[in-house]
Amino acid sequence: MSQKAEKFRSRFLQQSLGQYLSTMGIYEKLLNTLSEEEVGNLVEENVFFSQTCSPSAIMKLTNVPACDIMRLVTIEMTYMRLFLPEEVMGIILHEIGHAFNPDKQKMDGEFAADNFAKAKGYSKWIVSGLKKGLERKLVGFEKETIDQRIKNLE
Repeated sequence: MSQKAEKFRSRFLQQSLGQYLSTMGIYEKLLNTLSEEEVGNLVEENVFFSQTCSPSAIMKLTNVPACDIMRLVTIEMTYMRLFLPEEVMGIILHEIGHAFNPDKQKMDGEFAADNFAKAKGYSKWIVSGLKKGLERKLVGFEKETIDQRIKNLE
């Protein structure tokens, strides 16, 4: 396993999340889409990925490193099943964009995160995921915010 792959694997707090994303073909695409430097930034910024389940759940996390600040990207498994694999990839890239732009808040933060996913070629998948979330009336998908984000992405 390459050093990049090992660093990336270390960001997943549950092995089952990496396995699930792998079955969808997303794990390998993420690893290949992110540069060596970006994977290094995930480590440096203490960014970790963890699965959650709705409406609530308790997760057993082992070997969690002690750090002053952890940026935890939670992936809600029930929601993820509603999206196409390309949309899930866009969603995860969007969340990584937030982790790489912690100083940006509100819509500036959303635009910065969207722009990270857009730079990786996932603009149309972010847009389709946003539209799907709005149509299904998912929590966190408010029309005004979604419309602004779509305009920024197109």
